[in-house]
Amino acid sequence: MSRRLLWSFLLALVAVVSVAGRAPQAPPLADLKTTAEASGFKSTSTYDDVIKFVNAVVAAAPSMMHLTSMGKTAEGRTMPLVVVSPELKDATPAAVRDSGKLRVYIQGNIHAGEVEGKESAQMLLREFAQGKHSDWLQSTVFLINPIYNADGNERFALNNRGVQNGPINGMGIRANSQGYDLNRDHMKLDSPEANGLIKMMVDYDPHVGIDLHTTDGSCMAYMLTYAPPLNPNTSDKIMSVMTKDWFPYITRNVKSKYKMDMFYYGNVEGGDSGCGDTPGEGRMAAPPAAGAAGTTGTPAPTGTGRGRGAQGQAPQGQTAQTPAAQPAQAGQTSQGQGQTAPAPAGQGQTAPARGGQTAAPAGGRGQAAAGGATQPGRGQGGGRGGGRRLPAAARRRRRLAATCWRSLTLAGWRRRGLALSL
Repeated sequence: MSRRLLWSFLLALVAVVSVAGRAPQAPPLADLKTTAEASGFKSTSTYDDVIKFVNAVVAAAPSMMHLTSMGKTAEGRTMPLVVVSPELKDATPAAVRDSGKLRVYIQGNIHAGEVEGKESAQMLLREFAQGKHSDWLQSTVFLINPIYNADGNERFALNNRGVQNGPINGMGIRANSQGYDLNRDHMKLDSPEANGLIKMMVDYDPHVGIDLHTTDGSCMAYMLTYAPPLNPNTSDKIMSVMTKDWFPYITRNVKSKYKMDMFYYGNVEGGDSGCGDTPGEGRMAAPPAAGAAGTTGTPAPTGTGRGRGAQGQAPQGQTAQTPAAQPAQAGQTSQGQGQTAPAPAGQGQTAPARGGQTAAPAGGRGQAAAGGATQPGRGQGGGRGGGRRLPAAARRRRRLAATCWRSLTLAGWRRRGLALSL
């Protein structure tokens, strides 16, 4: 009897030790929520939240997802990179390149207060792990980093982005821990994050890069916008496929599925200094009717304009979306190939424009927007369109601005384009 009791005790003890030593099970994917979802979108994910979520989805779909790293941040955090493809044996660059598939890199949180990309990238990973979007994976390998600026993400504060509509429990900051804006460090590469990004680009050589941002503190006519490369050296073939194929396709489908208009990224007049509620005060009364040529229903770009025009102008070949009564600011031009260069103050001559486009004459009115739509504009010269002469101090500022404009180097153009892209 005592021997039987002893064996029963030992078996029970083994069972208890086995249960206690078992690793905690990850929640089923259907129950796996991001921090944003779990909080009713009042909070955003910390770095640890993201890593925990990524580990859970990779563990749930090990034959499809492979977790690797893009390097370390300035404070030593690992920058995660999830390689998504059901046919790869590992996440090595050689395996990805040898797949022969389209390679797409998706990056969130380069500005850590702009949290939507970080959260949506996690949701996309979960959907892949659930078997969704299998048709995409037949031809594409996805490289996804939800939290590029991991250090900046941890600088949580309620007032980091005061005019932004949430998350109300706080968010990170724009810069990294060194105080660098990582979206301005693609040439000098002063940060370890940018060095890791460039190494990943060289190793994996993605065909497409998608950088996710959020706009705050400026007036936007649309809830969602997109922007092509703003480097004037971008191939016309790349610009053509984006502006004539991808962007119109995205616009039509978002309109059809979500009843939401989309358009090119661009600030509406007055957006940097406050948004009004009427045209001319910084906010459009309503988006153009969907489906009209050159409007948000089906954008119809016909040229190779590089990104947005000044203060809401459309790229070359597309109807500008600013109200007709809205004056263009003096000295502002569209950013990219074919933009207008300002003429020196006080000279009534036409300044040369990049890309063969006609520049606005000094002192003239009716400056053409990048898409060919004419809007009233202040003159570029010493006087305004109506002949009123500016004060001497204002004329000196314009002359200085014109001189600085001409002194921009190619590297300066690249930095300027990058700075205005997102």
